[in-house]
Amino acid sequence: MKRAMITMLMALLVLVLAASAALAAPVLTDGQATAWIGENNYLYLQSPNGSIRLMQAAMDDMLSMSDTDLYCLTQDGRVFSVRKDGLSSAVLYSNPTDQELASLRETAYDLREGTLTLAGRTISTQAICAASNGEYLFYGERTNNGYYRLRQVAIPSAAASGSLQLITLPLDGVTISEPLSITVSKDALTLTGTDRTVTIYDLNGGGSQRFLATSWYTAAAALVNGKLYRYTEGLGGAWTLESAEEQSITWNAAPTAPVMSRVTATPVRATATPKPTATPVPAVSTEEDDTLYKGDSGSAVRSMQRRLTQLGYPAGAVDGSYGEETQYAVNLFYDAIGYREHNYVTGRVLDILYSKKAPAYDPYLPLTTGDRGVSVLKMQTRLQELGYSVEKLDGIYGDLTVKAVAQFQDEAAISMLFGETPGIRASSEFLEVLYSEYAPAHVVVTPVPQPEVPSAVQGGVRYTLDFDGYTATAASPENASATKLSIPSSIDVDGETFHVTKIAKNAFRNMTSLTTASIGKNVQSIGKNAFQGCANLESIRLKTELLTDKYVGDNAFDGIAPTAVIFCPAGLGEEYEELLHEKGVPYTVVFDEE
Repeated sequence: MKRAMITMLMALLVLVLAASAALAAPVLTDGQATAWIGENNYLYLQSPNGSIRLMQAAMDDMLSMSDTDLYCLTQDGRVFSVRKDGLSSAVLYSNPTDQELASLRETAYDLREGTLTLAGRTISTQAICAASNGEYLFYGERTNNGYYRLRQVAIPSAAASGSLQLITLPLDGVTISEPLSITVSKDALTLTGTDRTVTIYDLNGGGSQRFLATSWYTAAAALVNGKLYRYTEGLGGAWTLESAEEQSITWNAAPTAPVMSRVTATPVRATATPKPTATPVPAVSTEEDDTLYKGDSGSAVRSMQRRLTQLGYPAGAVDGSYGEETQYAVNLFYDAIGYREHNYVTGRVLDILYSKKAPAYDPYLPLTTGDRGVSVLKMQTRLQELGYSVEKLDGIYGDLTVKAVAQFQDEAAISMLFGETPGIRASSEFLEVLYSEYAPAHVVVTPVPQPEVPSAVQGGVRYTLDFDGYTATAASPENASATKLSIPSSIDVDGETFHVTKIAKNAFRNMTSLTTASIGKNVQSIGKNAFQGCANLESIRLKTELLTDKYVGDNAFDGIAPTAVIFCPAGLGEEYEELLHEKGVPYTVVFDEE
């Protein structure tokens, strides 16, 4: 029975993760036409003459551009060929194979495990992300000194000879956040950092502007026609629009003019991307490498399977066939070394696998928010089995998984770090208990009917009412996704005035979209965990002068944005700062008086 359950779990993991290969980008340009995933995940296409057309089909990815056409992948798995002038489109493949998709992807450059090649030449061995506008290849790399910089290299034309031109961007030498992704539109390059900040560079003048993070799930961003788009990336690389905001850009001046240097290379000849037919011939590699792909077989695969098995990874039979069980073990190894999962193993990863430093399989490898892959999917599946709903088994450690993890932590009495927000980290101890036979199932307790408490909803907040003293308590938000919150000094209900004197415990807990809050002058009690986990809460205006240690609950403001500003009544700045630090406010928060 136990073996059967493990087999079923493994099959589920492989089915979900092997469904599609890593995708390219949510934005694509050749310097003339620009295509991007916009509102409702629809395709937006700006033709070379500047007109913008909309295709009402939800997109997963922009694949590539030829001289005349754009190729894109929809969420239902179809590949469309769209003329770059936007005047016509057609279904190229209804159910494309991996080979057909690979034949459509851009091939001018290739980035695998840090090694970036252009037209067959290696131009960086420490690259992190890259994007092209048809004329230049832009990439972010780590320097030998440990900081990060942007680089730019001209893409050789068919008539190119001599050397590749390597141009350092004006901001080269300035320490920047570690890059996560790069996108390029017609006039701007957009860099998303691992801290989820977004920096936009003007490709015409060299200026820049930086935007703070709005979500920990942002994986890419792009500036197109004055609008800043942010995207999340799902399992397998599918892009989903996270937000779209009109932006008035004020470019910061570029520090210096570009510095020119050259990388000597043998003459190369770039080949234009051919327009595919209904049955394209798969491209044949002209270079030998030691990359192993899913579906391969032979002694090299057998050696990899044997090594994975030696390290404890569940690779299945050592039979020389790179199948589903081997892919599952490979994905676990990718998780262990901190690489993104792929359905192939490069020579660089094989070097790590065969080295003395190769990590042994750890079924209790700690996980945290933002992680994705088979390890997260395995955890989600186990939580779901035990009744802790994650709603969607997608291999992404997002908000719903955080909620399920927090429930299990509570019911299994799992210890957490001091001040840690529940659910954001699955520790080794957590996973050991979760996968054990003693893991507690989630028990849904049927509540005992209680006398109905009078309540009212005003200004997006639900209040409970006390008719004895005509006071009101802010109990919960009407919309948990609200960005602004205002607790007034009083509310009027059916002609009666109720002073708002309390905020209930857990009232606005984990409102991750909340950015600003105002608390009225009559509030004298703020309950335990009232604003805990409001990670993007940047501004709090306290109008009340009645707060004391006794009536502000533990962790009332734990987990708010570390860059937040709290405005206090005149003369109470220092007193409230001391009080609220004890209630979870980070020491990086700024207190001000007004």
